[in-house]
Amino acid sequence: MNAPVLYMGDMSLETAASYLAAWFETGVACVGMGSNLITKELLADKDYKGITAKVKEAIELIVSIRKGK
Repeated sequence: MNAPVLYMGDMSLETAASYLAAWFETGVACVGMGSNLITKELLADKDYKGITAKVKEAIELIVSIRKGK
């Protein structure tokens, strides 16, 4: 049986649309954004609404990039 091979781009990727689009164009299944998505400042400030907003924005961006394929 031939199963698809899925790749993950990692190393705290930037959240810029062009950068993420380039990774998805190479065929990655997902990306790791780490501290570029959830910053030390947001955590230190316990800014959970800010974290939620950044995650939502990143998900919406990825969905729109993947729909463009």
